[in-house]
Amino acid sequence: DVDAMGAIGRAVWVLGRARDSAGERFFVSADAGVTWRDVRVPDVMRDVNFMHRVSASTAYVASSSREGRPALWRTSDGGDHWVPLQTPSEQHLLRLREFDTRVEQIATIGNNLVVREHGAVFASAVNPIRWRPLAGFEAVASEPLGRHIFALTDSLHPALMDKDLR
Repeated sequence: DVDAMGAIGRAVWVLGRARDSAGERFFVSADAGVTWRDVRVPDVMRDVNFMHRVSASTAYVASSSREGRPALWRTSDGGDHWVPLQTPSEQHLLRLREFDTRVEQIATIGNNLVVREHGAVFASAVNPIRWRPLAGFEAVASEPLGRHIFALTDSLHPALMDKDLR
């Protein structure tokens, strides 16, 4: 079962679950799917919802993980290593119940990471992760290697943010 896919040029990444496995499987193709490499991911990376590819080597993955498992991950080496990142709720900016949604959208621009978690939008520098609310925004999106973040304001007007989140 495919949980998330991301492509940049001919490089395709797929996260999914095999019927015989409880954990995620990660497959990488550098030739548009002609050949595939199976790359190990952390056992606690489960219930993946989507992937946001930033570059040929960097991506973010969001999951609906529960039971103390991380819900946001980053790789900067092509998927060989995955680092868990704290979400806004894990930094106590939101109080979530067990069944509430986790990270729903991810956007990146420059050194900024923007997420929507349980309907609220937050921004942080990529390193270190210290979330702050972005008031007035309902949704965010960005393209790989992009120069802008596309946003929807609370009043449902489109907005375009630059690398300084203005």
